[in-house]
Amino acid sequence: MADAAKRLFDDLLNIEVNTLVKPGMTGRKMPAIGHAFLDIFSDYDTWLCRRLDPLNERWATFRDGERGRAFLAATLAKGEGELWWVIEGDQLITEVDIVPLFDSRRSLTAKDFDDLRMRARQADEMDRLLGRRSPLAVGDNVMLRRIVGNCDQLRAILDRSSAPGKTATLNRSSADGVEGAAVTELSGDDVITVRKAWEMGTEVVAMQTVIQLDGDFVTRLNEAYTSEERRPIRELHEASVSSALEHWRFLVDTFVSVTTKAIGFLTG
Repeated sequence: MADAAKRLFDDLLNIEVNTLVKPGMTGRKMPAIGHAFLDIFSDYDTWLCRRLDPLNERWATFRDGERGRAFLAATLAKGEGELWWVIEGDQLITEVDIVPLFDSRRSLTAKDFDDLRMRARQADEMDRLLGRRSPLAVGDNVMLRRIVGNCDQLRAILDRSSAPGKTATLNRSSADGVEGAAVTELSGDDVITVRKAWEMGTEVVAMQTVIQLDGDFVTRLNEAYTSEERRPIRELHEASVSSALEHWRFLVDTFVSVTTKAIGFLTG
């Protein structure tokens, strides 16, 4: 009970409010964990495939040009291991694979998250090297890094969820979307990680506010949403923060009250 109370208190130490911009919404709640994993993987895979073709075209120009040859020579001089994600033998990789990884008829494992992560990592490095010549939109590099980071976390969760002697496998045909896994044994932190990745998807974060219990207050505003015409979005975010603060105060007061009564009962 003490451990559970500590975890609950740790969760109350800060709140995070995100305002997302999404072209369309279904309004549905997060499905079973296995199907949530599949939704996340499908969203990331689709997002990457839509952007990799023009990136590969621009990369081919760079790779075969003077700048690309100079970069390759400098990289090889430093040692092949330093930029392993853009080196294939003694050549720069030709492209990032654009064949979709997701197929609703195929089962997925932790390795598929590794493959998806690799594509995002390669695309991020290509975008960095191309600089102003990159065809990616402003902010796409942030999404690439989100995919890399979340794939790392989701892969680890999938590994930990595997039942003894089995490998967790994701597929749409299963009621809860997963086989060979003790899904009910996922920790609260793991469930929160999956939920946040599912809810954020590949949407643009317009504004984010993080508030710490000690009073630290940080608001991040996407530069694209600073104009006057985007004021309604900023006002919506402000209203969300106010509502979150009220709910947070209620939870903290409730926790303190319950904890005080429990201590009084145990010591009385």
